[in-house]
Amino acid sequence: MIRSIVLSFIIAFGFVSAAAGATMETALPALLGTYGCENYSCPTSRTASFQLDMIPNTIYAVWIRLSGTVTVGTDECWYTGPPPSLEIVGMEFIASMFDSLNSHWWTADQITPEESGVFSFQAQFFQLLGATWEYLEAGRGDVKLTGIHPGTIPMCSPVTYPVATITEAVLVIEFDSPISTDNKSWGAIKSLYR
Repeated sequence: MIRSIVLSFIIAFGFVSAAAGATMETALPALLGTYGCENYSCPTSRTASFQLDMIPNTIYAVWIRLSGTVTVGTDECWYTGPPPSLEIVGMEFIASMFDSLNSHWWTADQITPEESGVFSFQAQFFQLLGATWEYLEAGRGDVKLTGIHPGTIPMCSPVTYPVATITEAVLVIEFDSPISTDNKSWGAIKSLYR
């Protein structure tokens, strides 16, 4: 009798509820540093492994937030003949995460503003070819960040290349996760009804 009352209580009110739309931020210090070279093309990549503070049930969206400074580059473009025009180019950042369960990729990319100075942006990850967030249910993963010249159009060639220094890199995850609503053990709850 007591067991059925307790079981009814558990079913009616539950021990676990979902934290709907929670946001978790995980710092990625291994991504900090300088990307690019001023006088020649040198794509720079770094990889950061991370461990999540909570195990998500459902992941709705993931972003990478990057902050730092950039020195823009210049491209010489021959749109209409001499003299060439100079175009300002920022640094393109491409972040990627490998979905090890489905062997596909998540990517996020953003180009810094086309002026030298401080920048901060958040870019959302998008799936390529059927990637899912299931692999993050293990609570860990890797993010690779590459900083490159954003590419030139056929009539342009780089004169100087952009260089950026990342001072903050954070993975931002919007998710649902089970959270305990009662810290009592089964034995402690059972004893309430004796």
